[in-house]
Parts: sequence; structure tokens; C-alpha cells
Amino acid sequence: MSDMKRILRHSRITLNTRLRVCGACLITFVVFLEIFSMSEITDNEYIHIFNSEEVPNASHKTILLWTSLFNNNTWTLPNLNIPSCPKYYPNRCELTTDRTRLVTSDVLLFHSGDIDELPSIRRTGQIWVIFNMEALPNIRQSLKQFNGLFNWTTWYRTDSTVPMVYGYALKRPRRDMELSIDIFAEKSKMAFWAASNCDDPVHRYKVVHELKKHVDVDTYGRCGELVCDKTDKECFKKLTDYKFVLSFENSHCRDYVTEKYWLALRRRQIPIVYGGADYESLVLPRSYINVRDFTNLSALATYMIKVAANRTLYNSYFDWMREYELPPCNQEFNEHCFDLESYFCSLCGALHDRTTPSQVYSNLHGWATNDLPQCQEFSYFRLFNPFRLLGV
Repeated sequence: MSDMKRILRHSRITLNTRLRVCGACLITFVVFLEIFSMSEITDNEYIHIFNSEEVPNASHKTILLWTSLFNNNTWTLPNLNIPSCPKYYPNRCELTTDRTRLVTSDVLLFHSGDIDELPSIRRTGQIWVIFNMEALPNIRQSLKQFNGLFNWTTWYRTDSTVPMVYGYALKRPRRDMELSIDIFAEKSKMAFWAASNCDDPVHRYKVVHELKKHVDVDTYGRCGELVCDKTDKECFKKLTDYKFVLSFENSHCRDYVTEKYWLALRRRQIPIVYGGADYESLVLPRSYINVRDFTNLSALATYMIKVAANRTLYNSYFDWMREYELPPCNQEFNEHCFDLESYFCSLCGALHDRTTPSQVYSNLHGWATNDLPQCQEFSYFRLFNPFRLLGV
């Protein structure tokens, strides 16, 4: 198969989808005209903020899940139940997948990877939210087609409207200095690396290959030498034997810290991180070792060997356990442990927040691509403009 055919196969931008998007753009334009007639617009480089008339603060908000989440219609929530959200607004938001409630819904939620059609109508004041957890280089669709459509973003980025993170920790009511921490005694192996995405724009394999010259590293997954079914409890136990895990991100983008880091903490290991995020501001203090803190991989390996041989030094990387704890995870042995219940509580809170402005991402593509130099969109979209097919 030619490169172009393969690219087109991976790209989810079909002609029908583009036509639907264009129809939605027309709908959005009509909404803009209505808002223009009653408000002044404050321009932002990527976002239009509308100084619109105050919207009535309805005590009940309906969130319509317009798409599935990775083909899961309930977004992993049984019976679409949102738990009570005491930090926000208990029992004041409802989830539904019933598209006949399109006009009466306050919010429409779209998972970017599952968008195959858009609504044919759009009510004024209705909020459209785009949900995405993929790093920019891994998004296989052009975000330009969504310019002017979505009011809010849910991204792993902290500057999105309602952020969604891969993991988090809860602060204990009080620091537990009496907690006995001897993780060192639990470990018998050195380090492992697991990867299933074998694309390597950030040269992870080169780093792993070079590091293996200095320290023992077992490799698992489609891109490694060993096999371990990540949904199997025995696999989970096998991986916990390692002192370190190479938590290398497949894309180096702003704020992109995935389950690779958080699963290491759940397995009580020290993650060796390599990514583009500011780890110091995003994760637990002194819970990781950063590749970028060393002048070369030989120096990193020397330090790993030092930590692995010193009980006190190794255990010091788990001092965070005295002050923080990880929330329960019902998918402990799975690849992801998204806390979607907390996310929907956050979304519900934002909907009831009277200070949240009326807005639209007029340039979603520009916002998403405003990232680190090494975090660029999928090469196909940098080289080829699919909108040429529509004469745009």
C-alpha cells in the first residue's frame, strides 16, 4: 500500500464527516450572529469571549454524551450515574445518551476520537465540549475542522477549560511520620520498560538501547522482547518486582504525563521519566528520576545503580506516601485508570460556576498546536491540507 493510501486509511477525515462539519460550522455561524446582535466580543488569539447577557442559572444541568468514549457508550460509568459531588454541586447534573434530548440538553460532550457525525441543530447557549487525552502527534484528524465549533476543551493540558488528567494523588489529613516505608525490601529486579506504540519520534528506543549498556533493563510489549498481559494480575505482580520503570512518554508535549508515571506509583516503583512536561509542578515531589537532569545516560545509570543499592536512598523516593495517597482505582490491572467520576463532578461544577464566561474556541487548531517545538501535529496534517478536497 502506498504511503498516501496508508495515511488516508489512518486519517479519520472522511468526505462525509467534512460535510457534516461544514454544516455544523454553518450552524455555529448562525449562533454567532445571534450573539453578535446582543453582545460585544473580546478577542483572544484562540478564543472568542462573549460579553453576553447573563444566562439563567438553572439548578439542573443535562449533559448529553454525543459520542462514545473509545466505543464505550456509557463512558465507563454504569447506568450513567454521577456520584454525589460535595465539592461542587451534588445531584445537579445528569448524564444521558438520548439524542432526542438534543435541544433540551445544556451540554454536548464529544470524544475527539469518536466523532463521526455532528448534530444537525444547535441551540443558542448550548455548550459543546471536546474531550481529548491524546498527545498532539498522535491525533489522527485535523483539528482545523473543529475551529469555531467547541466552547470548552477537556484536555490533559492544564490550560484547558476543564482539564482531565491521567492520575492524581490525595493529600492526607495530616502527615504520617510514623508510617513504616521499606519498599526496598519488596524488589528483586532492576528496571523494565513496556511499550505498545512503536512509533518513535522522540527516540525512546535509542535511549533504552543506550541505557541497557550500563544497567539491566527488561523490555515488554509489542516493542520489547518479553510478553506480559497487562490485564492479568500475574503480570501486575511480575512487574512490581522491579525497582524502576522507564516511564518514557511517546510524545514530548506540555503537561503530557500519562499513566506510565502513575502506574509506577501504584506498583510502588520509582519512575524514570522522560517527556516534555514540567514534572516538578505536575507530580508528587521527589517521587521520580528525570532523564533530563543528567548530562548523559551513563551518569543516569550510575545514579540508578547507587539508588538501587542503598535502602535508605531508595526508600526516600517514597516519602510522599507519608503526605499523599493514591485514590482507589477499579482498573488497577488495566492500562488506564481515568477517574471519570471526578471529571464529571468538575464539569458539573464548571457548568454551575457563574464566573465561567461564554466563549468559543475560534481557533482550536492554533490553541492545540501552541505547544513545545518538539510537539507537532501528525505529519500528514503538516504536509497536506484535507480541506483542499472541499475547495476551502
